[in-house]
Amino acid sequence: MGIEGFLDIQLTMNESVICDVEILSSRPVYASQVFVGKPVIESLNMLPLLFSICGVAQACAGIRACEQALGHQISSYAEQVRDKLVRMETLREHLWRIFLDWPNFLENQSLNKKIQTQTMSDIIKCQQDYRKFLTSGSNPFLLEQDISPVSTENSQPIRQLNRLLEKSIFAMSPAQWLEIDTIEKLQYWYESSETVTANLLKKIHQNEWQGLGRNNTKGLFTSTTDALESEGFDLSTLREQFEDKNFVKKPQWYGTCCETSSLTRVDSALLQDLYNYWGNGIMSRLVARLTEMAQIAHSLLDDVEQPIQNFSKNRSDILGDGDGIGIVSAARGLLIHHVCIEQSQIEKYQILAPTEWNFHPQGVVAQSLIGLEGGKEQINRQADLLINAIDPCVGYKFHIV
Repeated sequence: MGIEGFLDIQLTMNESVICDVEILSSRPVYASQVFVGKPVIESLNMLPLLFSICGVAQACAGIRACEQALGHQISSYAEQVRDKLVRMETLREHLWRIFLDWPNFLENQSLNKKIQTQTMSDIIKCQQDYRKFLTSGSNPFLLEQDISPVSTENSQPIRQLNRLLEKSIFAMSPAQWLEIDTIEKLQYWYESSETVTANLLKKIHQNEWQGLGRNNTKGLFTSTTDALESEGFDLSTLREQFEDKNFVKKPQWYGTCCETSSLTRVDSALLQDLYNYWGNGIMSRLVARLTEMAQIAHSLLDDVEQPIQNFSKNRSDILGDGDGIGIVSAARGLLIHHVCIEQSQIEKYQILAPTEWNFHPQGVVAQSLIGLEGGKEQINRQADLLINAIDPCVGYKFHIV
């Protein structure tokens, strides 16, 4: 078991219906206390090493929190580079889960391991090449790191990435896939395509599972911007929540469990159509992940035609009072870092990851699983599919009693 921890999910069945869900977590939600007493620079260097899953997003949230606490101004170029690198990591994480997990839900389809390994290797190389070009080898997640703007965009890694997605995920370009705007068009796509993604949606349609797991859990926020600007989610309110040490373990917002995921931050005409029929059921969830992947790939390709502009940025959230909060839309949801700094040393460091929102004992996973009905074998398949779709980012097991 790694530092990321493990989730143990117990489903209680009564007369072929799941009537109770218990989620036990061994996740090290207080592991960031290791930074207390250490210099800020040392802690920022350690951060992506200690939290390797979504390491780019972790580094980005950390530097934003420290910059706010110290009152450091940053360039717009640095912030845009960070955002691009986080989006690229999000795309890679989604692809990784699809390649590793989705074939397991299809009885008659498995990915060729050699092709799968080569594709993931190609994607990682695209990510590395893109980062190297954007940063010229410098680290954009260090304090006062000078990142010089490049004169032109290097489109090759992004074009290669779009070709990989076209071949292995969408059976068309991501931009073309985004033109699918109705359930009827979506059905035509997955009925006429043979990618693992299309075949899984086809199976869900055949089993009439589109609304599987539907519940009324509220979405936390649709984006980092909404998190900062939404009424009631100002930084001072968030700081108050961090005073309760249990907030990072079992977070709620004004006494309510919330979800944070691709489904809560991505929007399209297709997703609105799906939501009208099946709410936040499994079909909407999987399509939201595909939509986010296509949107990221398409936006990164658009960006190569519009080089990043550099100008000084006076961020309104920079206070310089020694207390800072960094927020990032990571692959699995909103990631929040809270830091208190005194005399260039960490006095307090707290991390609230999306897993704690989504796998709260009364959160969206529990609400999705309660009410599943049928035989044990069917419920096992449905539960595994729902848990994977919400994606805990760590190992898990579940069992029915």
